[in-house]
Amino acid sequence: MKKRTAFIGFLLFKVFSILFIKSAIAEKYICSAELSSHGRPGEVETKTYKRAGNVFVKTNKYGQGDHSILKETSGFIILTRTYNYPDLFITIIDKKKLNFIESYSSINLEYNTEIPTSGKCYVAQ
Repeated sequence: MKKRTAFIGFLLFKVFSILFIKSAIAEKYICSAELSSHGRPGEVETKTYKRAGNVFVKTNKYGQGDHSILKETSGFIILTRTYNYPDLFITIIDKKKLNFIESYSSINLEYNTEIPTSGKCYVAQ
């Protein structure tokens, strides 16, 4: 009886391990923000962040771009995108609350984000 219980436990562990690894590899966040704070009331912007190896690919209506993982824990991910000029785009995704916030910083002060974009995400399969 103990062998059978141990085997079932081992089998369940393997199944959950495979499912966890599969979900981690295909990690994808779909995030939306209502843009009233940016002077565009009623407009909603949606973007997708999909893990592709050691980066996340952001896709929105303007196209795609790779975002480096600056820091990741079980609770959050900090993503950055840099350019060939001294600007920085940063995204923070809260994995537990499924919130996100984005901001753009530039050496040219007129391009800096005064009010960050924020909203909700969900994890897609």
